[in-house]
Formats: sequence, structure tokens, C-alpha cells
Amino acid sequence: MGINKFKYIVNTSKDFITLINKDYIYEIVNDSYCRQINKKREAIVNRSVAEVWGDERFSGKIKKYLDQCFSGQEVSYIEKFKFGSFEKYMHVSYYPYIENDKITHALVFSHDITKISEIESKLTNYEYRDPLTGLFNRRSLDIILEKEIEKAKLSRSEKLRALLFINLGNLAKVNQTYGHDTGDLLIENSGLRIKKILRNCDFIFRFEGKELTAILTEVARNTDVARVAQKICDEVSMPYRYKKDDIFITCKIGISIYPVS
Repeated sequence: MGINKFKYIVNTSKDFITLINKDYIYEIVNDSYCRQINKKREAIVNRSVAEVWGDERFSGKIKKYLDQCFSGQEVSYIEKFKFGSFEKYMHVSYYPYIENDKITHALVFSHDITKISEIESKLTNYEYRDPLTGLFNRRSLDIILEKEIEKAKLSRSEKLRALLFINLGNLAKVNQTYGHDTGDLLIENSGLRIKKILRNCDFIFRFEGKELTAILTEVARNTDVARVAQKICDEVSMPYRYKKDDIFITCKIGISIYPVS
């Protein structure tokens, strides 16, 4: 790849990219970084990190991460930064840069995750939970889906996100035969059964009525989504024992995969 193409890619990136040598001097900074800290490139390049960010922040925060990187470690953390009158949450990653089998620099990538942090803070509110099942509700589905799409856009991996629409069947008959309280209890238990199948990084929602929705994050292959959907169907279809009767719930699942679908 030619040097001009390389510069174009680096400078059109929305991530903030810098290259810092072992004397803590900036050697390369991209356009996004310059715009964000409101400094021209010539006011950063060949200047020390302490000059750009101040001695206190450099000594108290930044230097230890650079030193860990210079020792061969990859370092990542999330921190709140102040840019002028604005505060932003940044995900910062330090990677050792190697020349002739020696670590000579730290390559630093930072990207803005403020929107994701704001979305996550909303989900602590009770209004985003379904009062019957305790699961996330339809309102929180919109928020978490937005968060996961935002994370997917920022991610360098090619992992997928999947949205599963789960329709529970036979509940009308259950309500007629055993009462609505029993029907509600079966919806709640179906949600809990599904939750046990999913990973901690996945989500289950009460969408409305007898419909549940799940978001699968960090999915490697389309076929993995199909396997999870089959597990959900098998688990939900297991009979519930009520007094002397076995009650069966059926399950149909629709699937949408991002960014494929």
C-alpha cells in the first residue's frame, strides 16, 4: 500500500490515532485527533504528551499506560475525557509498535463511546422493565438495539448481532382452561427458560402480549443463531406440570441478522 493511501485511511478514520515514542513524544497524529482536542498538527507532533495534556494528567494517568505498552502489554480502558466544554467517554487502546524486533512506540487508538454509555445508564430505570416478568420491556428493546448497532459499527471484528422474534403459542387455550394468572405465569417462566439458554452478553425482552424478543451479541456465524433458536424452541416446548395436567406451550421464531438482513 502506498504512503498516500495509508495517510488517507488514517486521516479519514473517525477513531483518534496517535503514535508515541519512548520519550513520550507524539510522532504521528491523525485528523480526527487534531479536531477533537482543537489543536493543529504542528502543535502536537514533536511535542510531549505532558505538553499536550498537562503534567498532572500525564503523570497521574497516561504515563502508566504508555509504560505498560512499552513493556509489551496491550492496554485498554474506558475513561471520561474533557474536550473544551464537553465531556466524553472514550475507549482507549494501546498497542506495542515493533520495529526490528524491538518495541519502539505505542500505537494508540481511541474512539468515542459516549452514546453507548448514555444508553446503558437509562436501563437502570424501572420503567424499562416489564412488571409481570421482570424482563426488559419493549421500550428498552429500542435502546439496547441502538446500543448494539452502535457497538457493531465501532467494532473491528466481523461478529454479527441477531434479533429473535419469539411467538409463544397455545396461550389462549391455557387462559381459557386454567385462567389468565396461569397464562401470565407461563409467559414469565418461558422468559426465564430462555434467559438460562442465553449468554450474559445477550438480552431477552417481553415485547408485548405473548411475544418475546432476544438480542444475541457477538455472534460468529449465521448457523450459531439457528442453533440458539432451536434450543429456545426445545426448551420452551417442554411441558409445564400443573396439578395433574401437562401444559404445552408452542414456539415460533423469526430471525433478523445485522448487518446481513
